[in-house]
Amino acid sequence: MTTSSKLEQRHWPRVRLSCLVRARPSQPTVEEFDEVLDTVNSCRSGCYFATDSACYKKHMRLFVTFPYSVVLGAINRDYIGEVVRVDDLPDGRVGVAVNFLTTIGLTIQNHFSTLGSDTSTWS
Repeated sequence: MTTSSKLEQRHWPRVRLSCLVRARPSQPTVEEFDEVLDTVNSCRSGCYFATDSACYKKHMRLFVTFPYSVVLGAINRDYIGEVVRVDDLPDGRVGVAVNFLTTIGLTIQNHFSTLGSDTSTWS
């Protein structure tokens, strides 16, 4: 009988879904960062992304906006996440696996453009 050398710990299946995610530290760090990155894969309880930054450490707590969009009316969901794995990738970047611990809330992008005072051309 053979046993797997690595125990599968996922509760939800991964999906190779590339979407934007915003990551920033939830606690003060030596190097502050605020990155918007593409995910490599994701599931209901976390995501995995690649970055050029060496700031991510295992057990680090993050504020994660997933999915992230700046489009007018976009609904962004904010989470508190924990870095569960940091991988050195062959291309020199770093792979970061994040587990979502809790939802903070939803934010809606509502940037209003400045309209001219002459509205007579509106129909």
